[in-house]
Amino acid sequence: MGFWTFLAGGVAATKAKNMLTRPSVNFISGDCEIVSMENIGIVGTEWRIWYRKKGSSSRSSFTVKKSTRSGNVGSAKYEVFWPGK
Repeated sequence: MGFWTFLAGGVAATKAKNMLTRPSVNFISGDCEIVSMENIGIVGTEWRIWYRKKGSSSRSSFTVKKSTRSGNVGSAKYEVFWPGK
């Protein structure tokens, strides 16, 4: 097995592990809802969270990393919970 094959295997394994450990995002105010989540990046350490205001059809997104615990988008505040932390 060559070096590049070994390196690609390590990146693929890390990406797979990160895809299995999705964050749980909760809006504190309750006026927004999560539409979907997608794992982004080569190694997959970031998640793009798609949300919308309740009753609206337009959606927006924000990105969270492993170091993200909370934040706000506009007037809506959210908390992020990571499995295993």
